[in-house]
Amino acid sequence: MKKINWFFKLGLLFIFINLISCKTSDYAECTKAYQKALVIRWGEIFNNENKKIGYEINSKAELFKYENINNKLTSYSKIGNANQDSYCTILSMITKTILKTQIVNEIGDTLRYIEYVNSEKSSNLYMKWHPRFNTKNSRGFQEIYDSLNVLRLTLE
Repeated sequence: MKKINWFFKLGLLFIFINLISCKTSDYAECTKAYQKALVIRWGEIFNNENKKIGYEINSKAELFKYENINNKLTSYSKIGNANQDSYCTILSMITKTILKTQIVNEIGDTLRYIEYVNSEKSSNLYMKWHPRFNTKNSRGFQEIYDSLNVLRLTLE
């Protein structure tokens, strides 16, 4: 009886250790401690209609669609969870591009944008450009925009 009790305790201990070690993080694998509040937004701005249609991905690789009209959020819905490898690749692209070009602020009736918001670091970068023009400063962000849209299309 003592042997069975000992094996039972050992089995419970083994199960407990496995449960703790197998617990997965909610955040993408590449997320650093200071990036847990990171949100990346992208989309299009229609200035004539005072409308913004965009997408948002957080550090858990959760993808959302939203719409703003007259600076008021009119819709917000979850699309799904992105592939973490794809998310990490795009995050790396964004980091490298931001280091090369900190500001892109073009004017026009219809603009594309990428917003990088990290409230833990009080960081908010907003890049916008005209989609018809391929300027030196906007090229890297246009590539990121296209990559984000490819990621989005895999989930829709």
